[in-house]
Amino acid sequence: MRMYWDGRFMSADKKPKKRSAVTTISGVVVQKIFARGTRSEHDALYIHCGDHEYVLRRINANPFQDDLLLSFKGKTVIAKGLLIKNTFMANEIKEKI
Repeated sequence: MRMYWDGRFMSADKKPKKRSAVTTISGVVVQKIFARGTRSEHDALYIHCGDHEYVLRRINANPFQDDLLLSFKGKTVIAKGLLIKNTFMANEIKEKI
C-alpha cells in the first residue's frame, strides 16, 4: 500500500525521512578496517573528530577505492557535507593549514 504524504510517496508503515543539513567538521583522516569479521570487511577511511569518528566518503565517488580521499590520509582536514548516522558524505574536502 502506498500513500501520498507531504509531496512524496512513502510506504504506509514508514515515517518520512528527514533531510540532513549541510555540516562542516574538522579532523584527522585515518585508515582502518570497517566491519571486521563480516563479509563487508574492508579498509575504510575515517575522519577522527575528537571523541567522534565517522566513515568518510565523497558524494558520487567509489566507496571502496577513492584515491582523492586516500591522499588526505594522516592529514588534518576540513570537510563540508552531510552526516548520515556514522558516515560523513563529503562534497568538499580541503587540508587544514
